[in-house]
Amino acid sequence: MLSCLHVCSSARSISQLKRRSLRSLSDPVHPSILFGSLVDELGGAETEMADVLPDGWGAYQDDQGRTYYANISTGETSWEPPAPALALPEGWTAHQDEQGRTFYANCTTGESSWDPPAPAPAAPAPPAAPVPTPAPAGRWSVDFTYTIGPEGSEHVFSGKVQLLDRSVYTSVGSVVESLNRGSPAVPEGYCVVFSNSKRNYFLLWREDKEAEAFALLGIGTDSGDQWSTSQVLRLDPSWTEEFFAGRCAVVDKARYDSVTAAVDALNAGIVIEGQQGYCAVWSTSQQCFHLVWRQDKEQEAYAALGVR
Repeated sequence: MLSCLHVCSSARSISQLKRRSLRSLSDPVHPSILFGSLVDELGGAETEMADVLPDGWGAYQDDQGRTYYANISTGETSWEPPAPALALPEGWTAHQDEQGRTFYANCTTGESSWDPPAPAPAAPAPPAAPVPTPAPAGRWSVDFTYTIGPEGSEHVFSGKVQLLDRSVYTSVGSVVESLNRGSPAVPEGYCVVFSNSKRNYFLLWREDKEAEAFALLGIGTDSGDQWSTSQVLRLDPSWTEEFFAGRCAVVDKARYDSVTAAVDALNAGIVIEGQQGYCAVWSTSQQCFHLVWRQDKEQEAYAALGVR
């Protein structure tokens, strides 16, 4: 194999022939005549060639054993090989020694090889654009619940909001966990659950569906007409139900046995005892009655029971 310096020097000399090396084969002038004087200057230097020639091109030898290239289809001839079909890495070129063997050289690095150099690694593909994921619809929480009332309150939600199967779903906490896992499917974003432990129906809603759920059940949102657990007064535990006769209505404790449940039902408009704007509610957990009033009825409620 010839030295890389010799190869590169010869390649530069041959490249000077390129602009004069093409001629139609219909002209009988042979490449050896056309380039005779210039080729003689190169002496026995190898000529640059491709390992695989492009379609239509062939390598031939004249009567002096010199290689030239011709394209029968286009009529072109050249001492220099046409652009190789083999894509070589940058800096590498293909050459032929005196015995017609092809080798490869890199004049920049001084490397040479009988085998074609490995192509430069392709640039890594740009990372794929992330597939947009839909924003989560919202979560369910035990904080997003509303006490509708005990059995007998079905008219509040029947035909309006889905009641989950009572034989399968029996507590608010477990249902909230299941809903956050995606089962059961509640595409509307709200439903009703009966709690076996509380013996009450509860309205549950996804965090983005409160207003819609309340509107369906006609739960009021006017802040001037609201009942709230902050508008409650704990009464003397010795007071019995008879004490309230003629003073204020008492919410049926068989149906509502906690202040929270009663307040939710009052806001839903399903407790008739709240028509005065205040009433007494029994709390099983505290074993006493509580005075509950609507926001605009505090003074009237206090006066009715003679409390301050």
